[in-house]
Amino acid sequence: MIPPAWRICWRPWVYVPVDAAEGADMVILNTCHIREKATEKVYSELGKLKQLKMRRAEAGNPMLVAVAGCVAQAEGAEIMARQPAVDMIVGPQSYHRLPEMIARVAREGGHALETDFPAEGKFDHLPEERAATGATAFLTIQEGCDKFCTFCVVPYTRGAEFSRPVVQIAEEAWRLAGNGVVEITLLGQNVNAYLGEGPDGTKWGLARLIRHLARIEAVKRLRYTTSHPRDMDDDLIAAHGDVEALMPYLHLPVQSGSDRVLAAMNRGHTAADYLRIVARMREARPDIALSSDFIVGFPGESDSDFEATMALVREIGYAQAFSFKYSARPGTPAAAAPRQIPDAVKDERLQTLQALLTAQQNAFNRSCEGREFSVLFEKPGRRQGQGVGRSPYLQAGACRRRRPADRRASHREDHRGAAEFAARRACGCCGTVKAKGGRALNPRHGTASDTREQVTLEFKRNALLSALAGSHSRNLVRLEQKLGVRLAQRGNLISIEGPPEQRERATLVMRALYRRLEAGEDSHPGRCRRGDQLHRARCA
Repeated sequence: MIPPAWRICWRPWVYVPVDAAEGADMVILNTCHIREKATEKVYSELGKLKQLKMRRAEAGNPMLVAVAGCVAQAEGAEIMARQPAVDMIVGPQSYHRLPEMIARVAREGGHALETDFPAEGKFDHLPEERAATGATAFLTIQEGCDKFCTFCVVPYTRGAEFSRPVVQIAEEAWRLAGNGVVEITLLGQNVNAYLGEGPDGTKWGLARLIRHLARIEAVKRLRYTTSHPRDMDDDLIAAHGDVEALMPYLHLPVQSGSDRVLAAMNRGHTAADYLRIVARMREARPDIALSSDFIVGFPGESDSDFEATMALVREIGYAQAFSFKYSARPGTPAAAAPRQIPDAVKDERLQTLQALLTAQQNAFNRSCEGREFSVLFEKPGRRQGQGVGRSPYLQAGACRRRRPADRRASHREDHRGAAEFAARRACGCCGTVKAKGGRALNPRHGTASDTREQVTLEFKRNALLSALAGSHSRNLVRLEQKLGVRLAQRGNLISIEGPPEQRERATLVMRALYRRLEAGEDSHPGRCRRGDQLHRARCA
């Protein structure tokens, strides 16, 4: 999807999105610098774009190439030196200068580079987004981070913490509500560090802002991400019990359960501190579900340190979590730390942790059976009469209308654990639903758990599976048409839904294609592409 900021910036030059780079007059590579693989993809994509740009130039159709985001911020000069095909480099704090950069390159030729942290705020200069955005929307309230965790590049690529004024945020929230948005997720690199100027001239924290936005009657749901344990203050914890619109789901990264590793990471809290926060959250909101981030294989992490992480996970019990192997980022203190952990050890620890997290997620989903939830149906599904939505716990699913007379539908969740629902509302709104069944995933690699009408396959390497799925899952769409099943990818999982014979055939095909990629062969259909970062525009 094209980020709203890009659509806004393009308007003065009448740029509109296109589906393929071959037909684009400008290609923007929007990048992430959090992990090493994301950076490697940038240079791989730029090599392909260089060839395309040369072919278009020979045909008399010039094309601009821009690199945006955090890799642009961190490695702008190096990108220019390594890849002359790049015309523009724009950091995340300079997006509002993109129209000026396009005009300068078009007028004068050469290159344009904007990676400073400008004195004027980009939010003061980006035009208002008035187009309808659907039932859900993200609203940025805070940027930057002052925590300086030793593994993280965010303070260097996004700058110091900055909070938007309350009036500016509220105005945007009202516009979103006027466009039909009923769920708003408040965004920030360190969102609960929010401290913005209020309409009364005082500084408002996140809890007060949430209470203020909850007064917008049309907004039925509020969420926020991503948080830091050090900024979970009493008022914010209390808000989870007081504000009905604030969903009972909190993403609170801990990274490790070892105090020694947490100190080496400069996290500023201990495992016991984190456990106390969780206990207070559950006291304020007993039905709250938690998710978290974990890093395994941090420099110096011992077997006992890793076991401390496993113990913390067992004690808390997560509904969902994201776990990664430590990836050294240039310029961060941890990258130069001694006792770097071998990849084989990282792999083993990650698999062990993910097996536990998967079991907990399945257990949480099974615990939802027999309970009623309000589900927000956000958009039409692939099938006629089908709607796609999420529970308060971000469990995704699809509904299909059964009887037009009373608009009842079945809703089936589709994220490792599953449940069937009976809903009383049409797609595009909220409905009360009741969970009736469940499905668990076998956590072993290359195996599947099969109940009802779906089988879920798990593969070892996310990157290969993403290449197999293709850009925007185009390859999966082609395979669906050929195999007569429904395919969905989440992380290193592929779910296959359909009649038994088609499911069995699709399982064999998916495993065969994955093995071809492992062997370095082209998997076709679609000439699978590694990476999904291209954001393209065509000059109308």
